[in-house]
Amino acid sequence: MRYKRLLVILLIIAVLCVAVACNDDSDTQNPDNQTPGTQLPEGQNPSGNDNDQGNGETDGEPDGDAGEGEDEGGGNITAYESDGTFYYLSNAEGYTLTSAVNENLNVANIPETFNSKPVTEIGEEAFRLAPWLSDVTVPSTVKVIREQAFSLCRNLTSITFAEGSELVSIGDNAFRAAENLQAIVLPDSLLSVGADCFNEAEALANVTCSNVIRIGRDAFDNTAYIQKQYELPGIIVIGKTAYAYVEVDGGAANLDVYEGIESIADGAFEDNDTIVSVTISSTVSHIGEGAFAYCDNIQSIEVDPANASYYSQDNAVLQEVSGGIRLLRGVDAIPEGVTEIAAKAFSGSAKVVNVEMSDEITAMGAEAFAECLNLTSVVLSDGLTALESFVFSGATSLQNVTVSPGIRSVSGTAFSGCTALSTVTIDSPFVIEAADMSMDVGHLLQWAETVYIPKALTAEELSAAKKELESKLTGEELAAAISELESYNSNLKNAYSAYLAAEFTAVAEDPEMPGYRVFVRNDK
Repeated sequence: MRYKRLLVILLIIAVLCVAVACNDDSDTQNPDNQTPGTQLPEGQNPSGNDNDQGNGETDGEPDGDAGEGEDEGGGNITAYESDGTFYYLSNAEGYTLTSAVNENLNVANIPETFNSKPVTEIGEEAFRLAPWLSDVTVPSTVKVIREQAFSLCRNLTSITFAEGSELVSIGDNAFRAAENLQAIVLPDSLLSVGADCFNEAEALANVTCSNVIRIGRDAFDNTAYIQKQYELPGIIVIGKTAYAYVEVDGGAANLDVYEGIESIADGAFEDNDTIVSVTISSTVSHIGEGAFAYCDNIQSIEVDPANASYYSQDNAVLQEVSGGIRLLRGVDAIPEGVTEIAAKAFSGSAKVVNVEMSDEITAMGAEAFAECLNLTSVVLSDGLTALESFVFSGATSLQNVTVSPGIRSVSGTAFSGCTALSTVTIDSPFVIEAADMSMDVGHLLQWAETVYIPKALTAEELSAAKKELESKLTGEELAAAISELESYNSNLKNAYSAYLAAEFTAVAEDPEMPGYRVFVRNDK
């Protein structure tokens, strides 16, 4: 245990060195790096139609054909221009159309060029809430339609893409609640459709979609088109993407993502408790986030060995990424070599019982182990820096967690619903220093009965730690690191005085945990 205490001290020193380096990074945002088409400060440049939202946007139009907005600090922002019909902002390739000048315009024939440069984007919320708009023609030059560009255009009945269209992506909610749109032919160039893109476009019954390989969550939900697809059992395929699965009568399902399917949509099979096994063919090149989330009864997953993008090992779907291996969906264990656990990777799995993460793991997404009802203990990787939202939420059997030294933050919802979480060991200086940590429902200590925190460093250990820092850092970085070390050690002495003192009582040292102070909840 003496070795473990030394190891923790060395890890803390390493973390402090990294923290000091991170603090040197500037948080200043460069306006030149803004995505073209992003909504400008309210009341400055025209963008979108949000007049019924009560958000302070004005209806007034600027004088002249061009202008320049000014931010709250008095600095200039990107100039907008107009051809008398639409407003534009320049971007790296040409122009982004940001809105219409005349709100009574019901036919929008978007031009190919403006000021002799191509119109390449339709901006975020460009025509949002435009009750007058019925027909739109999109030129071949447009490559991107941004988020909510035509959302809530309830009288939109026709959208036509010019021959030779270069459109590549359509953003989230772009045509949401376009209630009277009945048919759409998406161009062959289109590769990506965002989440909720056509959701609630209730009359949409005919969709031609040939080459799309990325479809966001619920992109076609609540449309006549998708309702018709649900009439037949099996995988619903849109273009080349598996969008959803309709259960076959008769209980357990063996899901075969067959040859020819190139993509699995975000959340495609989420919450399907009839699936017990999954086979993924060689042609699948993209698996969306949470594609198999909360599929509680999956027992096995296998990827065709000929697949060039993914492979399976130990009942997990894995992907080689820059610097490591990403786990997209697991059943009961984390295979050796994994460096990243994707969001919802084990969510709902009934076979996960104990998790001891390798220190190779440096990232773990939200809801990674949510609703793993049989999970009882977790030892986190020393390579992790954060516990994201709902990462262990609903793990009602989880009894003990060890927070490793490198973790800098714990989401206030990370442990929501973990009603059996009785023992928490905190080795992270950042979590310990957070005396005012969020105490919302789901915080780390909500149900804790016993908390272990490392004892403060002795004078000898503190001196040795400072010498170690001196061997790695110089100047201001060294001074900052020593200051953090002393602050951390002081917090160890005070040991959560703001919270633990009110809720817990320090007790005698646990012989099985030498080097740690022990706190027991007052009502236990």
